[in-house]
Amino acid sequence: MTRVSPAVCVWLLFGLQAVAAVKAHCFLVPPKKLMENVDYTKQEHVARIHSDFDDGNGNIVYSLEGKGANQNPFNVFVVNPRSGHIRVTKILDREFMDSYMLTIVTRYKNGSLAESNFDLRVQVVDDNDNSPVFQDIQTGVVNEGSPVGTTVMRVIATDDDERGNRNSQIAYHIIDQTPAHDMFEMSKSGYILVKNSGLDREFQKTDQYVLTVRGQDLNGEPGGNTGTGTVTIDILDVNDNCPVLTTDFHTMCTTDVSVIVNAEDKDSYPNRPPFDFVIIPEGTQGKWQVNPLNDTAASLNAQESMWPGFYEVKFVVRDKQGEACPDPQKVTVEVCTCVDGVVCGKRATSKKSEFGPLGIGLLVLGLLLLLRKYDVMLILMKWAKTFYTFAVLTTITRQVEFSRSPV
Repeated sequence: MTRVSPAVCVWLLFGLQAVAAVKAHCFLVPPKKLMENVDYTKQEHVARIHSDFDDGNGNIVYSLEGKGANQNPFNVFVVNPRSGHIRVTKILDREFMDSYMLTIVTRYKNGSLAESNFDLRVQVVDDNDNSPVFQDIQTGVVNEGSPVGTTVMRVIATDDDERGNRNSQIAYHIIDQTPAHDMFEMSKSGYILVKNSGLDREFQKTDQYVLTVRGQDLNGEPGGNTGTGTVTIDILDVNDNCPVLTTDFHTMCTTDVSVIVNAEDKDSYPNRPPFDFVIIPEGTQGKWQVNPLNDTAASLNAQESMWPGFYEVKFVVRDKQGEACPDPQKVTVEVCTCVDGVVCGKRATSKKSEFGPLGIGLLVLGLLLLLRKYDVMLILMKWAKTFYTFAVLTTITRQVEFSRSPV
């Protein structure tokens, strides 16, 4: 309890507020807390001041001083100068002002103080009238290949309700993520974690995820206010891909001296070109030299006359960080004699395609000829058989006729 001037009492009309007068001494219980968003304006009074020097005929004048009375914001609380009834003229907003410290003044009509001034503190009780707010787009980063459970970032939302109160205690969760690989999860306290293994920038063909997150006050319990925000997570490249040749077969005319080899790397800068091409002498057939052409290509030059045939060349191809595949890169070069500028493989393909219809035509013609010859032979054989039969019958007939004739 707060000791008040012996002759002054304040009656507060809510809850546990009370005033006790014992042997002309008045005591003030700390004032009642008033709820924000509650309309007290229609009530006759929320508190009452009374001095024992007040004879009931208006000899004492009551007044209030301080913010919310005679200071900005003006006249939120007013007092009846004769009755001492304190009223509220506006609906209170805790976020605008969470408490009021008023000074109670009692004077005689001539302006002299009847009692010493004392303070009346009115605290405004928070109502859950604000939703969580996410500021702009929050961004985090994580390395590709990070293990499950890796903490990426913490998302923070604000709630203008009273700090330390359930009304401002926010629980978080993810409601959508794009691409929909379900790679991340969110703790109730706002931490975003890697949920699944296989966070691969190259395989999933994305280097950024966009998450929509929701915050709900009352610590996520039903009835809480909600707000949503956007989070972007950038996937940082790890040098987990080595440079590889784009093709393992080349053709070269005996009159040429070089072929161009190209390599590629799926990683991003700085884990990619420029590439360094180096020939491995062991296992390489023929004498070759490699010279860079640009960041991703090199010229493979023959250092001696090359006979027609197949030559295997082994490479080590390193990226900008000096990383290479565990096994050497191999390329086969077919050297051949080129006619009219037609390269080996193209010439073979060209000849094959040219001979195809002609060969088929010749085969068909041959078959037709064979069939015709076969038919002719059958006809001749039939004719011969018929002629032989006719000759035999003629001979027999003549012999019979000769035997019947007279001598």
